[in-house]
Amino acid sequence: MAASFGLLACAVGDGTFWIDEGFSAWIASHHTFASLLQSLREGDSSDLQMVLYNFYLWGWARVFGVGEYSLRAANLPFAALFVAALAWTSRLALGRRMGWMAVALSPFVWTYVNEARAYLPMMACAAASTGSLLAYCWGPPNLRRRAAWGCLGFFTLASLFHMLAAFLLPAFAVILLCEGRWPDWRDVWRDDWRKPAAVFAPILLLLGGYFLWTLTLGAGYGYGSPSVPRFLFVIYDFLGFGGLGPGRNVLRTRADFETLMPYWPTLAIGALAMGFVVAGKWSRRSRVLLAAWIAGFSGVVAAALVIHSRVLGRHASALLPLLLFLLLVQGSGRRRMACLAAVWLMSDIRLSLRPEHAKDEYRGATRYAIEESRRAGADIVWSADPLTAGYYGLRLTGDPGSRFYVFNFAAGLARVGWPEQAHGIVAGNWDPVRVQAFLRGRTRPVLLVLSKPDVYDLHGGWEPAIRQHGLTPVAVFQSFAIYLFR
Repeated sequence: MAASFGLLACAVGDGTFWIDEGFSAWIASHHTFASLLQSLREGDSSDLQMVLYNFYLWGWARVFGVGEYSLRAANLPFAALFVAALAWTSRLALGRRMGWMAVALSPFVWTYVNEARAYLPMMACAAASTGSLLAYCWGPPNLRRRAAWGCLGFFTLASLFHMLAAFLLPAFAVILLCEGRWPDWRDVWRDDWRKPAAVFAPILLLLGGYFLWTLTLGAGYGYGSPSVPRFLFVIYDFLGFGGLGPGRNVLRTRADFETLMPYWPTLAIGALAMGFVVAGKWSRRSRVLLAAWIAGFSGVVAAALVIHSRVLGRHASALLPLLLFLLLVQGSGRRRMACLAAVWLMSDIRLSLRPEHAKDEYRGATRYAIEESRRAGADIVWSADPLTAGYYGLRLTGDPGSRFYVFNFAAGLARVGWPEQAHGIVAGNWDPVRVQAFLRGRTRPVLLVLSKPDVYDLHGGWEPAIRQHGLTPVAVFQSFAIYLFR
């Protein structure tokens, strides 16, 4: 367990924050708890749906600071819980002493250990809750009462960390329907579930009402329309192909067969390894776990269709432990687990070292823009995430024109007191008329920092201006291109 935790801890780094992590850093940097609550009330529904994580990260930052490594290291206690849940479930419920070490190398988990977001804490609690339910059904009889407490307690905790834990409910229902002791259900309820239900059911009911309220607030952004390829790429991520294929920024904009073709050698290795792991006769337990995962994922698909939103792997992350337990049961045998461990470790290493898997380089782009603006006497025009820029010292003013923040980001930056090294203008999603009027009215050079045009230049204002002036980037960073209008 110590070795597995140590490997996961190696995933945590001090590289640049990107968009979502910049928001987490902003949450953690509020000087007072009252200020934090005010910011959450002004945000959209997604900010409120992981309320316990926001409070946890704020408290963590009071002790360890708000540096890149410090905030990501807040995941380490939950990485330990995740490893313990895998080991405990594997040994007591699945009869596997060592095989769990292979699935602990999941590239999906590796990715989110290194992100200052709520997904790893939720996954760890989901693993403990799912493992407790499996121990209740398949473990020693003397563990049942404690397993019932563990199942409901960790599910409640996972839900407090993020609303997405609710997708476990249909999966749990399938497991109980298939493996529950229905002839004596009254005795089971009285002996095992009545007391933990009396403790946690009121909390879950209140939490459910709270989540329904947050859904009425709406969101200030969208992920695009749902599609079959997007659903398939969730499975692609879950099976550990994330580090074997293109980076997630590439898949975000174009998820199709042609995008995968340049990576066919490593993807073929992953596919052969996965085929070897799941080959052979499927046991009843394998079928139950597969049915449970399908039920949970069907809930994800249904939710995406109802709200007409694209699904990303992190939106289904509560279901990952089910898939890991399925691979553990179906891939019995040292050779299968060794094969899985080797391929997933290769994927983990590529995720950490390959440039296409790097995060959006907000730190480098911001620092370059500040230095170059001083050298060239230029005004910084920022078409990217304003909060993350503020973390790295760029104080922005103006109308953000962004679909991501429904609150006044300038007032939000004032609440955290981040150091100011330079000032700039937010110019995300300006239309061509506004861009041309801005450029005509300037007396100083303009240094444009543009990131992800499909997000921050939705109205196509900057790209035509770049072509009209015949500009090429003066600097390029991951997901950034910087141009100088003289």
